[in-house]
Amino acid sequence: DSRRSSGATPGPFNPVYPGGDRTGEKAAVFAQLRARFLPRDKLQNQNIMLALHGCSHAAADNVCKNGFAVVPYRDEPWFGRGLYMTTYAEYACRYATGEFKAQRNPPNDAGEHVLIAAFVAPGMVYPVSRTPDYAQPSNMTSTSKLKDRALQPQFNSHYAFVSAAHNYECMDGARDGAVMDYDELVCEIPQQAPSRVPPVLPRALIRRRAR
Repeated sequence: DSRRSSGATPGPFNPVYPGGDRTGEKAAVFAQLRARFLPRDKLQNQNIMLALHGCSHAAADNVCKNGFAVVPYRDEPWFGRGLYMTTYAEYACRYATGEFKAQRNPPNDAGEHVLIAAFVAPGMVYPVSRTPDYAQPSNMTSTSKLKDRALQPQFNSHYAFVSAAHNYECMDGARDGAVMDYDELVCEIPQQAPSRVPPVLPRALIRRRAR
């Protein structure tokens, strides 16, 4: 995305959003994402950001040992298939405790749950919005057309703001300056190209005592 303004439009660094962006919401969502990018220092063609992944202790140990992996989902991932992360610590903590699962994740002997903090290179990002990514944009109980599908062509990740009041479906309002509840970043990880640098690099474990 650091090269999005270079070259022709449409082009490899300036892809056109499928369905367009007539409301301007995608541009506003993308602007908020860019505000989360870290200083690039000597990096020329890649933006990086810090994101969090909440999971069980066993899963965190496996990630630190073997790296992240995109595995077949038991449910249907709402904003496309990939690795889900967030920039909101509270949201990641809720995944760390297993709040959204039928059976919660047990804490360790110290009563702590775990988050993984990672540097992420999201690449070309597709911002999710109610229009055109929902068949019924005004119906907040409807599901995204991106659900359980591969990421949009030419894009390496999807990024959405989600509403806690509406079952964590995508929420609009970035273009109007609304305060968003949480966000979700969906990253596609190259598993079959060892010469490429994976876009998600585990950085640290954060252990948080359960309340």
